[in-house]
Amino acid sequence: MEKIYIVTAGDSFTDSHMPFINSDDIYSQWGLQEKFIEWTEICRMDYSMKYQYFLIYELLNKGIEFEYYNVGVGSAGNHVIFHRYKNKVQELLDKGVNPKNIYGTIQLSGLCRQTNPTYEVFFDLPNIEGSEWDYIDNIHPNTGGFDEVINAHILNLEKIVEWNKQNKIEHFNMFFGWAVFYEDELIKYNLKEKFDNIDKDYFFRYEYSEKIDLIEIPCVGLKRVLRTLFSDRNKYLIEAGKYGGMTELVRDNATENEYYYIAYWDSHLNTFGNYSWYRLYYRNLFENWGVLDNINIFEEDPALYLNLRNLFKVNFQSYIDSHEYNLKQENDNSTIINEIRDKNFKKYFTNLI
Repeated sequence: MEKIYIVTAGDSFTDSHMPFINSDDIYSQWGLQEKFIEWTEICRMDYSMKYQYFLIYELLNKGIEFEYYNVGVGSAGNHVIFHRYKNKVQELLDKGVNPKNIYGTIQLSGLCRQTNPTYEVFFDLPNIEGSEWDYIDNIHPNTGGFDEVINAHILNLEKIVEWNKQNKIEHFNMFFGWAVFYEDELIKYNLKEKFDNIDKDYFFRYEYSEKIDLIEIPCVGLKRVLRTLFSDRNKYLIEAGKYGGMTELVRDNATENEYYYIAYWDSHLNTFGNYSWYRLYYRNLFENWGVLDNINIFEEDPALYLNLRNLFKVNFQSYIDSHEYNLKQENDNSTIINEIRDKNFKKYFTNLI
């Protein structure tokens, strides 16, 4: 296989603070390799190993040559995400990389994120086409209604697909971090046909079932909650829908006592949730694209899989512990987080208690 070039984009669901890994550069790999050797730090209750790093670890161990670029960054809106993805892929094309060797994935965010004045500079919003639809305070005051917001984001999805096709990027896929489009709204605003016509070869949408969820509020806005159940444990009944993403797929496939969020106050997927997404969908992309074979090394290596299972137990315990600590109101969060980390690491990795 020729050397491949992987570009991942998204918001905090994809941001891992490791923007570049090269199979030929041991120094660029070390941050990732260390996580599978030294498990202590990833036992922090506020830490989540992102889905794409299970892929990179497999590529390294299968001897596949690659360059990996992650342009995912927290708080990015959907037009910002596309802009960052497009710039990185274009940079590779300008260097002469064959588009057939480029593998791109985009994790999409909510429709309208909370505004922060620093975004104007950090994301260079004035120079990003469509960014005025990404942040609540930036939406034009003359906007007619929510239908214009939805339409602008559907148009962005169409542009993402079209741009990849025009540049002959055959290996491409996009998906949401969580459900933000709903059939009744699309029907109400006469946008359902337009949304459904987005090329399904490039756009993953998951039809999810009615399910009890653990928390009500995702990263952006409110979930569609039918009614509150077991309010003392913050569990909610979520209505079924057709256009789910990462969270919905993971939630539908989790069993009782498998907690997929970092904490009851943090709706990012924990390491268990990210691995579930990788195993259930993301890995299959690269297997279907001919990059990976059907041997998942995480489940074929007994020692590695044991450590991973222990890490998932830490994730579950950390979620349970998080009900006792509302860290947003604590003065010294890091001390509490480290205490919980050390307790759970000893319990599941060293059996000292």
